[in-house]
Amino acid sequence: MSLHTQMRIRTKNRMKTYGKNKLTINQMFSEKDQAIAAGHSHYFTGKHCRNDHVAPRRVLSGVCMECALANGRKSYKTNIDKIREQQREYYIGHKDEIKAFKQKYWIENKEKLSKQNSAWKQANKESERVRGRKRYQQDPDTFIEKAKDYYWEHREVLLEKKRKYREANKEKIKEQRRAYYLKKKKEKEESE
Repeated sequence: MSLHTQMRIRTKNRMKTYGKNKLTINQMFSEKDQAIAAGHSHYFTGKHCRNDHVAPRRVLSGVCMECALANGRKSYKTNIDKIREQQREYYIGHKDEIKAFKQKYWIENKEKLSKQNSAWKQANKESERVRGRKRYQQDPDTFIEKAKDYYWEHREVLLEKKRKYREANKEKIKEQRRAYYLKKKKEKEESE
């Protein structure tokens, strides 16, 4: 591997952090003994591993992090059904704890999560519409009930928004009403 490639790899990994100490490559020791003495979990030699990776290594096993990631991916792919079954069993056994944790996390990070959720929905409008339609078709009564509740809880705000929209878009609304009127008139004439 050329020096240029090694420098590119170092630059790419420089901002990544490793282990409980959250060390970057620049902060790591180059010798395993020094890293052990300092209590670090990783060290960086700058040399290639047997699979030609230049990456930090674990102190306990000496395994290169790139090799460890590749092995993890391979293991996951071969054992995916078993892993999913274990996850299902864990979820069933710890449902209340998981729910409490998620609620607590939501309360602590509500603003950040709301922004992320809105941004995702804006970027994926069509898939959100499809998901919404499917959920509605599964249980329309629940959706109608929620919509009614929301309306009555926020009635004044919604009516004010509606009033402001009508004031700002008088011509647009007039055009839409005219087009609707003409469409209905044409349908009536065709049916007679």
